Amino acid sequence: MAYQATGLLYYASLEADIHTCQSRFGKKILLSIGGATSNLILHSDAHAISFANTLWAFFGPPGFISNGLRPFGQAVIDGFDLDKNDGQPGFFGTFATALRANFAADLTKDYFLSAAPQCVYLDPSVPQAYLSQCNFVWPQFFNNPACEVGSIGLVDSVFQWSRTVGDSIVSMRDSSAFRTRLLIGIPGCLQAAPITFLRFGGVRGVQLLATQLRQLIGLVNLGGLMIWDGPQGLENIQDGLSILGWAKRGLRG
Repeated sequence: MAYQATGLLYYASLEADIHTCQSRFGKKILLSIGGATSNLILHSDAHAISFANTLWAFFGPPGFISNGLRPFGQAVIDGFDLDKNDGQPGFFGTFATALRANFAADLTKDYFLSAAPQCVYLDPSVPQAYLSQCNFVWPQFFNNPACEVGSIGLVDSVFQWSRTVGDSIVSMRDSSAFRTRLLIGIPGCLQAAPITFLRFGGVRGVQLLATQLRQLIGLVNLGGLMIWDGPQGLENIQDGLSILGWAKRGLRG
């Protein structure tokens, strides 16, 4: 506020929650940028680099900007997720490269990039130059009749995305190689995507879906399921397990 950034807020509860999730439960916290109604457009390589550096200053390790301007205070997130629906992919490869340059400069922990494109192949909003630098790609296989879960186009779309992810490898801080993983995005509750949710059988049905995906021959880079969204999924319970629990049973076999 001292710098007249009057649109910024400080979320003390989120700062505490992030610390708890990371330290007590070992969870990775990624900040998702974009959204269903966003208009996230980069106009040049310089703009992309500036945007990446701004996000790093606000949400990466402290020291790049006044602490009073950091929305999550001293909490440091574990990476960034891109969820775009605006059909404007330009310069997001440069954006990813700039973020990874910042990641490499901090050796205290690993940082991650992910993307949540629509399952319609290829999503015009998220370019290959960004996808190739991701640790995780989790297309949204819901609210997309041509390729969503339960449609005749599901399997073909899954394999198309698997080939896109391919053998992409990103470097981590210890110079190890992290093979990019494909996760299948599904709704975690009826309200998120009613038709898709009912097609795979709801809470308990996700176990069979996960089992079938795991058994697809040749899907070597399958990393699991992405469920939108987590809190609603945890509250969506049948026979003593949430939809997240049933998903884990199906993936583990």
